[in-house]
Amino acid sequence: MAPGCTPKTFDELKALLINAPVLADFDRTKEVTVQPDACQSGMGAMCLVDGKPVKYAPRALTATEQTFALCEKELLATVFAMELFHYYVYRRGVIVESDHRPLIAIVKKSLSSAPMRMRRMLLRFPRYNFQLVYRPKSELLLADTVSRAYPPSDATDDAEFTEELASLTDDEQTQQRRAVASLRTIDFIYSAADDDEEYYRNSFDTRLVRHADGS
Repeated sequence: MAPGCTPKTFDELKALLINAPVLADFDRTKEVTVQPDACQSGMGAMCLVDGKPVKYAPRALTATEQTFALCEKELLATVFAMELFHYYVYRRGVIVESDHRPLIAIVKKSLSSAPMRMRRMLLRFPRYNFQLVYRPKSELLLADTVSRAYPPSDATDDAEFTEELASLTDDEQTQQRRAVASLRTIDFIYSAADDDEEYYRNSFDTRLVRHADGS
């Protein structure tokens, strides 16, 4: 609780955040939009109907998930969002908005070309009908804020899916523990970014370098 904030004021603020007009009722006749986002130590998801929030949730990244590459974190946040809002998005077309442009190319690529960890995440998407579109971070302020507002005690390595991802023994990932991601993952991300010249030129983190040459 913030300094100077009384319990009564805090409860009033919580009530405002979980009731209309901040949160709208779900209307299946209107367009549904999902906004996932990930930061260094957390991720969040927003479900909007006709542009109005219906549900939102943050989650801390586990110690294992914090070692993922940025693209892997963003993909994990998308999986988290779709499964969290399953009853809102299942068996209907939805728009998924992401501020990570390479993710769009990654989702469209052949499943067999994806690194093992990302493949496991991508395999959770076929049951959903969604279109992934790019939106600049300035237009995803709600999702960005939610991803940083996770409860501190929320980070655990107990989740079954997290254990499944952490237990991967891909030779590349085992041999490249010193790197943020395996060489195959890095090459896969570079390949996805190559599909978007503007993103690659202006936004891609050039510090994510290949370690094959020892550089």
